[in-house]
Amino acid sequence: MGGFSQSFLVLVLARMAQGLAAGLIQPQAMIIIFQVFPIEKRGMGMGIYGMGVTLGPAVAPALGGVLVDGLSWRAVFFVVLPACLVAMALAARFLPGRDPQREPPKLDRVGVLLLAAGLFSTLWALASGHRRGWDDSAVLTALIGGPLVLAAFARWEYRRVHPLFDLRVFLSRGFAGGFLLAVVMGSGVFASTYLLPLYFQQVSGLSASTAGLMLLPAGLAMAFLFPFSGHLTDRIANPLLIGTGLLLFATSMEVMRLAGPATAPWLLVCWAVLSRLGMGCIMPPVTTGSMSLLPPALIAQGSGIINFGRQIGGALGVNLSAVFVQFFSDGYWQAHPQAGHVHAYEVGFDHAFLLLLMIFLLAFWPLAYLGRGQRRALSALET
Repeated sequence: MGGFSQSFLVLVLARMAQGLAAGLIQPQAMIIIFQVFPIEKRGMGMGIYGMGVTLGPAVAPALGGVLVDGLSWRAVFFVVLPACLVAMALAARFLPGRDPQREPPKLDRVGVLLLAAGLFSTLWALASGHRRGWDDSAVLTALIGGPLVLAAFARWEYRRVHPLFDLRVFLSRGFAGGFLLAVVMGSGVFASTYLLPLYFQQVSGLSASTAGLMLLPAGLAMAFLFPFSGHLTDRIANPLLIGTGLLLFATSMEVMRLAGPATAPWLLVCWAVLSRLGMGCIMPPVTTGSMSLLPPALIAQGSGIINFGRQIGGALGVNLSAVFVQFFSDGYWQAHPQAGHVHAYEVGFDHAFLLLLMIFLLAFWPLAYLGRGQRRALSALET
């Protein structure tokens, strides 16, 4: 659909279908890891899984840039088809089927509609506010109504026998901290993946293929760090590893904020690598640590909710980053028209990097909450 689309609407529908498919796949992968690996090796399993998850985004910007420059943007959609066919064959051969003894839960249709409406309204308002004006009646309605619908969704789920989101997972002390860290993690991965190649093109003046190639070392570094990070997750305190990752990512955003058009490309590559090393320290312990707090009956729900947190964090991170770049770039350009577009864009990107820096520093608060929950769970096991 995406590759053959002839209109923007069809292209958006194709992207929605891709997101729906990814949302179905990712929680299942994490559930299988917790079923297959023993407790003392789940960190390693999550690290290997994370390596697979990040190898695609590591290679994709470079490959996408080459395809866009050499062929067409349509090639970006077609290039994934062979990998999908191989994955389908491997899934049919190796993945377990549904347990015939277990009755499948009923789909909470009202919950799906409330969640979709709340998220769509909120994200649309954030993306459209600068273009339409924040005092636009539709934007104001969506900006206020979206969170209210999400609150109604939470209340509805709390009263359901078979909820879409089982809110009992948040009764496990520390899980809320893990969920917030997943939101932060998603915002960092997706927003930086959005910001960095645009920065390389609009501020540094590089081509799309060069910008993609500059992200390749960062993605590979993150991918190959995951198994090592997963190994450490099974052996050292999760808060220490996560805190290290938060500081590394925040540091990378600070040095990117201090960069400029004259900054050497090799330095930009190093700072991108630093951000991905930080993310590599965060993902395995956040996921494993959060789900280890749950009883076995809630692991499937916990997996879905942690993945939801990461995805909604990514959506919010990209939207807010785009708003910051556009808002501060336009404001600077209007105040200093003689400065030029490049400098105006640089100001916008600097504010977006500062936003991510502040988010990751604030994440030490939910990290402390997750750490207390893990210590309490460990004490209960020892008792």
